[in-house]
Amino acid sequence: MIKNLYLLPVLLFALSFVACDESEEVSKYANWRERNEAFIDSLQAVCDLGEDPDLKCVVYDRDKKVNIFYKVLPGSPLSPKPDQTEPPFFTSKVKMVYRGMYIDETVFAKATAPYHYTTMYKDLTVFDSNMSEDNYNPDFDSPAEFTVSGVIGGWTQLLQIMKCGDRFEAYIPYQAGYGESSSSSGIMAYSTLIFDMEMVSIEYYPK
Repeated sequence: MIKNLYLLPVLLFALSFVACDESEEVSKYANWRERNEAFIDSLQAVCDLGEDPDLKCVVYDRDKKVNIFYKVLPGSPLSPKPDQTEPPFFTSKVKMVYRGMYIDETVFAKATAPYHYTTMYKDLTVFDSNMSEDNYNPDFDSPAEFTVSGVIGGWTQLLQIMKCGDRFEAYIPYQAGYGESSSSSGIMAYSTLIFDMEMVSIEYYPK
C-alpha cells in the first residue's frame, strides 16, 4: 500500500497533461466553430440586406434556423443537355461534375469579403473533385453518380432544386455537411463546405 502511494504524484502529473490536451482540443474546435458560424451569419446578412442579388438562400432546418446558400453559375458549354427539365426526386439518381472545398485558416486570414471566398480557389482546400485543379474542366464522359438521398444533407437539399445543366456555387454549413465530427477525408468538425457543382443527367426512377 505504501509503495503505491509513491505512484500517486506521478499519476496525477500524467492526468494533468491529458486534461490540458483535452482543454486545448476543445478550445481549438470552439474557435473553429465560431469562425465558421460567423461566416454563415455573414452570408445570411448579405441575403437579408440584398447586398448580393445572386446569392440565394434555402431553408435546411427551420427549427434550428439553419440555411444553405448558393449562386447560380453559367454552365459549361460542353455539358450535355438532355431533355430533363424537372429537378430529381429524393430517390432519383443523378450524375454530377463537382469540386468540393472547405475554408481553412489561410482564407479566414486573407479574405476581406467573406461571401466571395470561392473566388479564391487557390486558398481553399480541395477534398474531392472530378474537375482539374486549376480550371473548370469537367469530364462529362465520366461524371460521378449519386442517389439524391445518399449524400450529405446539404447536397440532398440542393439537388432537388437543380435541373440538368444547372451549375451552383454552394455554401453548406456544418449542420448540413459533416456536422460536429471530423470526416474520413480529413475535414475538421464544424467546417463550412463549398462546392462548385453541375448537374449532368437525372435518372428519375432508378430500377
